[in-house]
Amino acid sequence: MKKQFENLDKNVEHYFKTYHSSNKNRWMSSRIVLKKIAPDAKVLDFGCGGNIYKEDFKNLVGLDPYNDSADVVDYIDNYNPGYLFDAVLAMGSVNFISEERVLSDISKCLDLLKPRGHMYFRVAPALSEQGNINVKERAKVKWFQFTLSKILEFTNKFDVTLIDIQEDRQTVDRGALRYYFEWKKDE
Repeated sequence: MKKQFENLDKNVEHYFKTYHSSNKNRWMSSRIVLKKIAPDAKVLDFGCGGNIYKEDFKNLVGLDPYNDSADVVDYIDNYNPGYLFDAVLAMGSVNFISEERVLSDISKCLDLLKPRGHMYFRVAPALSEQGNINVKERAKVKWFQFTLSKILEFTNKFDVTLIDIQEDRQTVDRGALRYYFEWKKDE
């Protein structure tokens, strides 16, 4: 059966294969998030890119439709491991295509999360400002514009608890604001 989002968005695929670099030291807040998760926790890294957090968690599954370094190269819509995760990472992976797609991805991630599990996000209100992509290439990618009000709206929509939200000040200095936030799934 064909899934609603089964076909790769070619512009997003091109972005990840051409311009995106996976570097966990790039974002200071990513390192802070890692310290919040027990090393033996079952972790899903949704949109894992180069699967860089694999070395930090012995039970991490990296899922990414665009990167061959993932443990599972597929869309989250098609992923069903048969068990639930203690934590889900979405570090820059829910910023693309449309609000409908973002909501679908988040919903599936929450379906794979245990009750009382935590989901960690890195999102951007305007990723089109990224300095490593030329203007012509930036225009090809459809970015979902995360705002503080959208984060709060989604928190209410999914009936989760917002544990923390922060601006990444390092990225503001480079002209590309990022928000980090943490949800706890209620029972």
